[in-house]
Amino acid sequence: MSDIHSQIDAFAFPDIIYYKLHKHYGYERSMADLLVREAKRYTYLVSQVDFEPVPSEEIDQAWHEMILLTKSYHRFCDTFCGGYVHHEPSSLEDMQRENYAKDVLSEYLKTQEVYQTLYREKCDKRAWTD
Repeated sequence: MSDIHSQIDAFAFPDIIYYKLHKHYGYERSMADLLVREAKRYTYLVSQVDFEPVPSEEIDQAWHEMILLTKSYHRFCDTFCGGYVHHEPSSLEDMQRENYAKDVLSEYLKTQEVYQTLYREKCDKRAWTD
């Protein structure tokens, strides 16, 4: 793993994130640790590609909690991503398209392929669910 990837993994968000992931979603600490790590990796990945990556639902939940910790999230983005990484949910119009689910699945699989190339390891299936 490259030095920047180790630094991303080591970046610490306030401990309240683990409490919130437990309170809102029921995740035990070990799973919350994994999801926060994967959300940090996902955020960095978003900043490195020219398509709209799609996270798993679990990673998206952790990403939401990271974003709410605005000072830490800004510092993370400034340090590793070249600036703030926005979260832009799909529009209602997009969600109503005939092929929306198929397109999202395709982008989800593409995101996993890019992740594996970027991090030189397989996606952890506990976080990257099928």
